[in-house]
Amino acid sequence: MKPSLYILTLLFLLLPPLASGATLHVPSQYATIQEAINAASTTDTVMIANGTYTGTGNKNLEFYGKAITVQSSNGPDNCIIDCQSSGRGAYFHHNEGRGTVLKGVTIRNGNMPGGTGNGGGIYIASNCSPTITECRITNCSAGNNGGAVFGDASCNPSIYDTYISNNGALRGAGVSSAGGEFVACKVFYNSAASGANFSHGGGFYLTGSTVVTDCEIAFNDADSGGGIEIIGTHDLINCLFHGNTALSDQTDQGGGAAYATNADATFSSCTFSGNDAMDGCTLFNSMSDVTMINCIIWDSASNGFASSGGNTLCSYSNVRRTSGVFPGTGNINADPLFVSGPLGTYYLSQTAAGQASNSPCFNTGSTSAVAICFNGYAGGSGPIMVCMDSRTTRTDDGYDIGTVDMGYHYRLSASPPTATPTRTPTLTPTRTPSRTPTLTPTTAPGDPTNTPLPTRTPTPIPTRTPTYTPTHRPTSTPTTAPGDPTNTPLPPTPTPECETLGCTVMMPTDNFHPGDPCFCDVTICNPGAETYPDVPVFVILDVYGSYFFAPSFSEFDFYLRTIVPGAETIAVLPSFTWPEGAGSASGMMWYAAMTNAEVTDLFGSFGSFQFGWSE
Repeated sequence: MKPSLYILTLLFLLLPPLASGATLHVPSQYATIQEAINAASTTDTVMIANGTYTGTGNKNLEFYGKAITVQSSNGPDNCIIDCQSSGRGAYFHHNEGRGTVLKGVTIRNGNMPGGTGNGGGIYIASNCSPTITECRITNCSAGNNGGAVFGDASCNPSIYDTYISNNGALRGAGVSSAGGEFVACKVFYNSAASGANFSHGGGFYLTGSTVVTDCEIAFNDADSGGGIEIIGTHDLINCLFHGNTALSDQTDQGGGAAYATNADATFSSCTFSGNDAMDGCTLFNSMSDVTMINCIIWDSASNGFASSGGNTLCSYSNVRRTSGVFPGTGNINADPLFVSGPLGTYYLSQTAAGQASNSPCFNTGSTSAVAICFNGYAGGSGPIMVCMDSRTTRTDDGYDIGTVDMGYHYRLSASPPTATPTRTPTLTPTRTPSRTPTLTPTTAPGDPTNTPLPTRTPTPIPTRTPTYTPTHRPTSTPTTAPGDPTNTPLPPTPTPECETLGCTVMMPTDNFHPGDPCFCDVTICNPGAETYPDVPVFVILDVYGSYFFAPSFSEFDFYLRTIVPGAETIAVLPSFTWPEGAGSASGMMWYAAMTNAEVTDLFGSFGSFQFGWSE
């Protein structure tokens, strides 16, 4: 079936600018990752099978400006690029854009030594903007900048949902970057060990202009800026800083969680606790303008903030002091009553969740939770906008409704947590701190927060999706999908986490073989309390430019659903066993989206899934 002009118009509304390319397999088709990249063309996918990859062709990877995806077939735990302490994992220096994607791999044991060594795990050169998502970068080191990741001047990478742990460098033991955005990352146990030189930024060393959202920055250390050191213009939104240490005993240095010098920075809805330094356990402000709003600053009462010519403004924040309240609108000074919950130790006590009393940070922020939004991550379906009313400070996962609570908001805990990285020795020189840090032990939450929109914007406060009354359309009757495969009872697929209004497409794998179980489910998530009646739900199978509309797969069709609070799963393809004799193919695409009644605008977020098969 070839689509009509009307259907093509609809597809332009529904489908992102994504072309289906070929899939090149490593090592079954190409012996090394680099060989597959060299052979790939625009929109192709280099699919890396489970294994540990070492040696020439499997490190120092060059992408040559190609808009391709290089990804693992089964996640970063199962696909490891081991640099064996010589060279780095990837080198982006051919004007790569957002369409150049590195996904789901672990890079470990990268090493770029010497006084000019940058980017022990990944190097991103000027004018490069690659996408790095769902990766792990660990045990990498650089003699100068960026133990795990280095971004040069005028770079603009998007790094989502990535673990950066146990790395070392002089500046930015975890990340040193002059631009880009970092979303839903966990930056743990990085050490800017410096030897005779003064070190900066244990977790991050950021210059230029960046956005850091939904990140957890914990147990990092450096002489100044144990968690982060910032120069330039930066927005940090819904971040959690704990257990970071500034080791310096020098005057006008410190900043256990953050050190700002010649910076213009805003921290919004962040929590600081258990950070330590001789000067400024939370923040050392040197000649900078720093704004904090809706934050919890619960480090040392007498040494939370320190300054050398800087200006720190706080509003609607809980700032720990020996007495009195930090100047500013809506500020308080009261024990936040942290309690442990499913994903960590910085939830807020609330009677509605079963605790004895409400935290003073409950319902005391600057505006409504629905009005505070930031870039988040929706797993395989890409970047989304997340608002605080879809996040929680409660141990029972209750949404933050009404006036926003102060401090960091957790994602919901519906998905089982992924193990937190354990601390292992860094590759940088060991040194003896000039003072012994006093840390409040905490349990580091393990579930990586889910990563953003390509352009950097200030903290957005968008209007929520409007309510509408659709015109009723008759419900389509489901029929058997093309090919009428033999039905085989299979266990249901897990329901994705429901935290953002929209659709998610799920299949058991992206490359089927004879005998594999197969099905296709679309899960509709409605995290709010509102019900939307009679919503058209389009599920489209793209077979090399021919479009088949579920459930009939033979005509223009859609599902009509009343979208109630919670998650609903539509079984688009019934369960069956992949047959023999199907040959090989790649680049098939599923798309799923809700629209308004007139089928003119998307409603909620968009889902997609690429798959293929082989003998």
